[in-house]
Amino acid sequence: MSNPEHIGHTYLVELLCKVRAKLAKSALLAALRRRCPGAQPLDDDPSAGSLHFLHTDQPVEYADATLPAQTLIVENDKPPDPGTFEPAIRQSWHFPEARERVSRCGASVVVSDLLAASLERHRRLELFQNCVAAALEVVACETIFWRPSQLMIDPETFLADLARPGYPRLFAGAVNVRLFNISGAAGELVMDTMGLAIFGLPDVQCHFCGLSPNDVGPLLYDTARYLFDSGDAIEDGQTVSGLPREARWRCQHEMALVGPERVVLDVSPGAPHAAGRGE
Repeated sequence: MSNPEHIGHTYLVELLCKVRAKLAKSALLAALRRRCPGAQPLDDDPSAGSLHFLHTDQPVEYADATLPAQTLIVENDKPPDPGTFEPAIRQSWHFPEARERVSRCGASVVVSDLLAASLERHRRLELFQNCVAAALEVVACETIFWRPSQLMIDPETFLADLARPGYPRLFAGAVNVRLFNISGAAGELVMDTMGLAIFGLPDVQCHFCGLSPNDVGPLLYDTARYLFDSGDAIEDGQTVSGLPREARWRCQHEMALVGPERVVLDVSPGAPHAAGRGE
């Protein structure tokens, strides 16, 4: 039970800046080619025109044609509305400076992919992250709003994570673990991931009580990474490692308890820690 309605959605992040970036196309193209060697301007003009690029080494097969994946970069000189980012700010646990950084910003640069949804998901994410990293070489950015994962991330942290040998690319901005209290249910918490649905995969969810979020969070990250690497391969009724690690927690596909509406893989800790309908 995957998320087919999300396949085809554009992958998008917003680089929030103090002032308008005024990007030079030639500098941006040079940065892209350092990280994405097949990058070419759509209009064949390397120094002027739209910031729309083809990736000639990343072909995407369609029923009647083969087209290269594409990247579109757009400057926006409208001041960002801080309220738009508040839900992400509240759930960006590793970036406590996010709210203050957003308050400084008066412009942004949007980086998105086009015709890339059919790329194998590891290739798609790697290509997109490389394009974001290239844009950061020429954009003075205060914070990155990673829309699919609803995460605010410090640009330096993102670049450092991307450069770490063996570091899972999914954890460099592309997945976030969120935490919510359940209204009217004292002691009940929901933790879930954001970021997998755009790849047509279920996010991960746990509804529990009597456990530390600091312990549940890493389990959700690990399960999300497994799904990203292996696909929607955990069937209803199968189990994953729980807490303690030798425990087995039962999995079930269902609709998310917390929006946006999407399919999740619910991981139940069982008695005495399962909440709601968990057993």
